[in-house]
Amino acid sequence: WVGSLYGIFQLNLNNWKVSDFSAGLPHKSVYSILRDSRGILYVGTYNGLARWNANAHKFITVKAGTDNQDLKNLFVNCLLESPDNESIYIGSEGAFYEYIPLNNKWTQISKFGNNNIKSLAKGNNNHILIGTDNGVFEWFRDTVRHYRHDSRQELSLSDNEIWCIFADNEHNIGAGHERGFSIWRS
Repeated sequence: WVGSLYGIFQLNLNNWKVSDFSAGLPHKSVYSILRDSRGILYVGTYNGLARWNANAHKFITVKAGTDNQDLKNLFVNCLLESPDNESIYIGSEGAFYEYIPLNNKWTQISKFGNNNIKSLAKGNNNHILIGTDNGVFEWFRDTVRHYRHDSRQELSLSDNEIWCIFADNEHNIGAGHERGFSIWRS
């Protein structure tokens, strides 16, 4: 699967044929793709979330069940399945949501303010790492830690606008930002 500003495509590696599967997307601009532990494919777009329907052979828009009446569009910037595989975390412009597919329930998680959520990763011991335009948040149960650039600290993040975040099997964390990348070694 390949997401782009012009839709979502599937590349067949046997014959290198590219097929357009954008039908049913809430918007053509695709920003995130997630295959959950059940094998279901989710796509985050500029204007909402969609789920692949294998029977219909197209995407079905997942209705955003948020209480925010002012929400004009839901820019789904990043997706991550929860450590217990029961829900999907959705990072968007100014909000962070938890979506439970089993009952189609949406909850806005307000622990991270109105930050733009740009990247999500699973860290050590079920910690969730959240890259924002305001540094990195580390979330575990009810505990939130916030890491930001501090010019007084040589080993702090080099920049606060985190575009991507990654945790490897040895619990080292990499964060990509405007000035390059920062690495935390376990």
